[in-house]
Amino acid sequence: MTPEALDALNASIAKWEGHAKADAPEYVYLGPDDYPLCLLFYIAGDCLGCPVMERTGEGSCEGSPYLRANWALQKWRWAKDARDSARDVFRAEARAMTDFLRSLLPTGDA
Repeated sequence: MTPEALDALNASIAKWEGHAKADAPEYVYLGPDDYPLCLLFYIAGDCLGCPVMERTGEGSCEGSPYLRANWALQKWRWAKDARDSARDVFRAEARAMTDFLRSLLPTGDA
């Protein structure tokens, strides 16, 4: 892994760690404009070279916990009565994404 990719991976891990502690859904942003890995690798709809794509074999974070986290965030935003429960589900998915990203770190850098 290049030093730039490692820096982007670590910065993305830090972002997801923050998401796992989020108190309000309106402060959580998901998408390619908000993640260091995407800013480095997402070019014209392609994720070539991204460690997530290298692991999953799919672009746009398919095959990672990202899509579940995104769906959980939407449910949290829409929640009325079960807002705390929806928050907890999102936080769990954010922790899963954090763990997934950590699993991409080269051995000895975790």
